[in-house]
Amino acid sequence: MIARLVSAVLVTISVSSWDMAGFAETTRVKDDLIGPVRSVTVKKSGYSVMETYDRAGHLVDAVLDLSLSNTGTHSLFRYDREGHLEEELALDPSGRLIFRKRSIYARDLEGRNTASVTVSDDGRFQNAEFSLYDQRGLLWEQLWVNSSTAYKSLFDVRGRRIYSAYYLKGALLNELRHRYDVLGRLHELVSYDDHGVVTARVTNE
Repeated sequence: MIARLVSAVLVTISVSSWDMAGFAETTRVKDDLIGPVRSVTVKKSGYSVMETYDRAGHLVDAVLDLSLSNTGTHSLFRYDREGHLEEELALDPSGRLIFRKRSIYARDLEGRNTASVTVSDDGRFQNAEFSLYDQRGLLWEQLWVNSSTAYKSLFDVRGRRIYSAYYLKGALLNELRHRYDVLGRLHELVSYDDHGVVTARVTNE
């Protein structure tokens, strides 16, 4: 997927906002990659991330390499039989455990996930995610929160993300509009600041 930068000036303004907004998601989900993606490598100034997925599309392994500080982390993700994330392990370059996170879920009468909470080994709150469904049982809104940030997404009837918003301590910082081509592939991302002014536009070809 080749990103054509429509406006170099606008893109540089909001790159950090997009990175933070995508913190709650894998690169595969955030960039709407289609098909049996096996691995994704993202390289930026000072660091790179390599994500590995299983056949069901679940992130199972992520390696963060911080080239400037000559360090990094290796994260492993474990899932239950239904494909829900149960545990995340983070290791340093020597293989020593840095932290472990565990997730628990709440479901409605139809068996759909409506909420999840992730905590560390010592019981400290890490993040939570809430899902709302329409009358047909289709996902239409998700909210991801931690102690200071929130990330909200809205979906269309085909399950595609059409709107995202990033909040810091309750204040709106950044909004994203997702547009698709006739084949349903992510075609364009348009970013807005908290006043509704366009700050970036990226088109995928």
